[in-house]
Parts: sequence; C-alpha cells; structure tokens
Amino acid sequence: MLTSIRNWITMLALSRRQQAINCFFLGTRWPVRGRLNIQNLNFSCYLLLTVVLTCNIGCADKFEVIESEHSTSMKFDGKVLWALQHNPAKGKPYFHPLAATDGTVFTDLPKTDHPWHRGLWFSWKTINGVNYWEEKGYTGVPVEGYTRLLSTKRKVSSDLSVELIQTLEYAPSIDSEAVLKETRIVSISAPANEGSYTIDWSGEYTPLGHDIALDRTPINGQLRGKAYGGYAGLSVRLNKEMLKGAFLNSEGNELMIINEDNLGNQNGLHGRSASWMLFQKTEGGSLLIMDFPSNLNHPVKWYVDTEMPYFSPAIIFEGPKVLEVGESLKLTYRILVSPHNLDKDLADETWKRWVTE
Repeated sequence: MLTSIRNWITMLALSRRQQAINCFFLGTRWPVRGRLNIQNLNFSCYLLLTVVLTCNIGCADKFEVIESEHSTSMKFDGKVLWALQHNPAKGKPYFHPLAATDGTVFTDLPKTDHPWHRGLWFSWKTINGVNYWEEKGYTGVPVEGYTRLLSTKRKVSSDLSVELIQTLEYAPSIDSEAVLKETRIVSISAPANEGSYTIDWSGEYTPLGHDIALDRTPINGQLRGKAYGGYAGLSVRLNKEMLKGAFLNSEGNELMIINEDNLGNQNGLHGRSASWMLFQKTEGGSLLIMDFPSNLNHPVKWYVDTEMPYFSPAIIFEGPKVLEVGESLKLTYRILVSPHNLDKDLADETWKRWVTE
C-alpha cells in the first residue's frame, strides 16, 4: 500500500517538480519547493496527498452546478459554495454567498447598514454627477442612476467551470436613455484538487452618444473631501465573522483585526497602491483580489474599511476618469477563493502566474 502511495506521489513530483507544492495536514503547512524529495515526506503528507489524488477522481460528484433563470450557483457536498445572482429586476449582479470549500463564508448582505452592499459586486459611484451607488433604504430602488442588466448568456463546461457573458447599461433615471454600456465576462473555474477556485471578472465600458465622467466622493485633502471618500468599482463586503483575520497587500503592508474592539490601523493599507490584496480569516480560508497591469491606475489604490469589513480596488480613488465617445475602458480582475491561509509569497506567485498566462 505504501509503495503504491509513493508511486502516485512520484508521478505528481515528476510532472510538477518546478512548482511550489504545499502540503496541508491538521492545519499545518509544509512548503516543498523545487524538486519534490519523496524520501523527505512524512507519512502524514503521504496520506493527505493520497486523499487529494483520490478526490480528483472520486469526489467530482460532490460538486454540482445549479442553473436557474436568475441565478447560477455551485454546491459542494450539499452546501452552496458560490452563487451569482443575476436578476434583471434587481439591477446589479452579485455573488453571495461566496465561500471556500472548508466552509468559510466570506460575503454578507448587511442587515443594519449599507443595504446596497451585496457580497462581491461592481458599481460605479457617479456617472456625470448622477449617483449609481446608493439605494433607497432596503427597497432596492436606486437613489438616482439605474444599472440595467439586459442579458446573461451562460455556459457550463463538462469540468464544471462556468462562464457568463452579460450586457449592462447605465441610465440616469428609470425611463431615460442609457449613457454607458458594459460587456461583462465572469468566468468561475472548477475547484482545484486542494479546494481553491478562481473568478475572472472583466468589464468593458463604452460611452453612448456623449463623453462621460466617472467619479467618486472626494477624499480628504480635496475640495469637499470626506474621510470615507474614494470608493467605486469592484467591491467585496465581508460578514462579521471576518472581524477576526488579517489584510495583507503586495507591498508587504499588513493589518490585523483581532475583534470588533480592536480593528487595527487601516491607514496602513487604505489608499495604498498594490497589485493585490489578501484577506486571511483566522483559522479559515483566504480571499485574494488581483489587479491586472493594464487596468486604469495600476497598481490600484485600495479602499479598506475594517469596521464593516469591506475592501475594494478603488480605480478612481484619487480623481475622476473621463471617457470620450469612441473610447472604451476595460477592467480585468481575478479573485482567488482558497480554503487555506495564504501568505505573501504564495499570493505573489499566484499574481505573477496570472498576469503571464
């Protein structure tokens, strides 16, 4: 039996000898970099790798993609792993829940504040001075501007990866013509052997008929600036269980959240430029958001609020962006959802692999 296990691991090592292989067992990680030395692996690691290899063949039936008219989701072992809500009547599409295979649920639909925060979602703050961010209380009705979801085309592949192509438009009132159109592509990978999966999120924005100005609440130090200014774009609202964890960015800046009474100094990360931002839940999974080098204002400045908690690659943090007629803006992100506590080295490697694909 042990010889068979060694043979399986040897095959894995030969095919991936130049990759960093992380072995997780009872919450402990042993990094093995470069060529994998079979003789140095302990028996615990043998057992774990055997389970991983077996699961690649025998556990596929634990994952299931659910397709309905207004949502697409994946279940793992009977529980919802992720769900993308795309009901045209509700405007902005969003992911909730967004969870790791270890059971960590990251996202929230807040009940006591900011009801327009919906899990993982995208929203402009203002377009030509019209507010597209806030809604009227818990009604779901926009304060001013309307984000309209016009169509969703869905493809589910045999490996359970999912791609959705969506058409959206932005109009300053319920019955007015749109001023901006968007083509959005959201691709969710099949979970890897060790349980992680990725969401590739891209949007292309094109003005309709007139130039447009994408703007946000000004930040401190600017005219009519606010301490809470700067937000717009792709965002994630974490739930209160995430008040015990840590934020880490590509520049090595770290921020610990101990509990609701010790929220850390968010100035260490808020408004800082970085290629990626990682959230690690204490004794749980990780959520990594990565900014593509061709994106506007890369490396982007990040909006971080530890009290909610909330974070976002805030592409117009420092100032507005004007799009002229005939011009388009394309934004590309990757989100990695992992059941493990990632570190800076692994996050860096993940970002570098993605941008060189």
